[in-house]
Amino acid sequence: MANYQGTARSNFFRVTDVVGLRESVSSFEVSVQVHPANPEYVMLFPTTDDGGWPTWKQEDEETGQEVEFDPVEHICPFLAEGEVAILIEIGAEKLNYVSGFARAFTWDGRHIALSLSDIYGRVEKELGIAQEQFADATYLSLPRTVALAA
Repeated sequence: MANYQGTARSNFFRVTDVVGLRESVSSFEVSVQVHPANPEYVMLFPTTDDGGWPTWKQEDEETGQEVEFDPVEHICPFLAEGEVAILIEIGAEKLNYVSGFARAFTWDGRHIALSLSDIYGRVEKELGIAQEQFADATYLSLPRTVALAA
């Protein structure tokens, strides 16, 4: 069985407190890199085993209580006014599937997201071809209208 392997990073964005941001994200396996030409700007990248952005961490090993990695809570408070942190990830499980997404978070907590898999709905909506007529780019997928050989 193949394992997911991702690659992820953020854009460089201006922060008000580099040390505070580092403390906020470090326990989630997220590193902060200061821009070499302007120390007000940083970028983030995950240090997880699979290379993707973290989703949870175990807060207390005795109770097993988990804490969600929420960029609105862990990143936005450190963004300078007018700044946007954009987190991008792409990855694959060999040729079984390829995925990618991007999420943008503003200094005041607003956020938007998109996924590469959004293309399926857009084909139907913008090109007028029903999703049942074409295959997803995953595993051994065929269009849902195609009968499998016995």
